[in-house]
Amino acid sequence: MALLRGDGLTKAEAEALRETLIQDYRWLLVDEYQDIGPEEYALIGAVAGRSLEDDLRISLFAVGDDDQNIYAFAGASIDFIRRFEADYAAKPVWLTENYRSSAHIIAAANAVIAPAAQRMKAGHDITVNRARAKAMPGGDWTAMDPVAPRRVPLLDAGGAAAQAVPALAELLPKEVLKVSGCGIAGPQLIARLRKVGYRGFLIGETFMKEADPGLTLTHFKEAIPC
Repeated sequence: MALLRGDGLTKAEAEALRETLIQDYRWLLVDEYQDIGPEEYALIGAVAGRSLEDDLRISLFAVGDDDQNIYAFAGASIDFIRRFEADYAAKPVWLTENYRSSAHIIAAANAVIAPAAQRMKAGHDITVNRARAKAMPGGDWTAMDPVAPRRVPLLDAGGAAAQAVPALAELLPKEVLKVSGCGIAGPQLIARLRKVGYRGFLIGETFMKEADPGLTLTHFKEAIPC
């Protein structure tokens, strides 16, 4: 960045060095601008020539959404995207058409984010793209759901052990299963796995097997942490 800024050089030297580094690039595109931090901000400013006269700058095009800032833990700040218009005398364009989600999902997302303070898109709600304006609010899958069309069913899965059993029953060979770190859920999980056909379990250093004389540790296939 010091080279791009021309630190320690005369104005003419700095301009010549910058032109050599930038060469013929005249456009800079930055995606996910809401996730940049101080270092990225300084680098983008140095490349774009934020502090230089207009004829020495290159055009900067940034795409970002302050609603989607999720990297504050890594130093990112939405302050930079909020300053973008003033930093570069930029003109904002609102991209509010959603080409992916159903109208129901979009409405729920708008309702969830609306109370957020100081949003840049306040008053610019997301909408379904125009080509899908007359589509079913629940999307194409609405007509394919024979159980609860246009509704979200809430099912009691019976806890973590009950949810794990069907997945394991499909994915793992029903021979010997290692169960580790399950705590009090271990016995419950093992009982359920027995019902779907598992014949033995390796728990820590202890090998448990069902009534199958031919079953040995050579049948061991998978390990699951709980």
